[in-house]
This record gives sequence, C-alpha cells and structure tokens, in this order.
Amino acid sequence: MTLKQITGKNNHKNGHSFEQKILAKVKKTKPLCLIHSSGSRGLFDIILQRKKDKKWVGIVCRTNGYIPPSERNALYEYMQESPNTIVMMYYKISHCKTGKMMLIK
Repeated sequence: MTLKQITGKNNHKNGHSFEQKILAKVKKTKPLCLIHSSGSRGLFDIILQRKKDKKWVGIVCRTNGYIPPSERNALYEYMQESPNTIVMMYYKISHCKTGKMMLIK
C-alpha cells in the first residue's frame, strides 16, 4: 500500500467521523426531514428541514475548510436559484471536536 493510499483512507475516516459528529448534533434539533449523503456524492453532505420555520438547510462538512472552486461555483449557483434555502458549512478546527459553523447565506 502506498503512502497516498494510506493518507486517502485516513482522510476518508476523519471526514466520515466528522460528518457523524455534525449529524448527531443536527439530529438533536429534531428536524422535520433529514437526509445524509455520505461520501460527498452531492452538493451537500446533510440536508434538513427545520421544524420552526420549515426552511430547508443544506450543510457542507469539510475537515480542512477548503471547498474547490468548481464546488464553490456550484454552491453559488444553487444559492442564486434557491434564495429561500439556508446554506451552512461546518469545518474542523484543531481545538474544537464538533467543528465551527460558518453561515454562507
């Protein structure tokens, strides 16, 4: 196994673990609807509908806070087309276990 393969597996494991922590935090809010798309298959990692105002929230989880330009552009286009959807990003910082939340819109 090469160093790149080992690093890739560690990145995946860390990312999955971080997503699970954010998902557990989100579940405590008891949303009306909750969708988890593991493995970064879609634009958002977690999508939920809030109970209080029935707004949809798209959450992007990143352990390093980096969003590639193509993904940033896709998020920007999505926000232009869906102005009533709230987009959030969680990123991991060294002294915080569950991550810091940044409201994109």
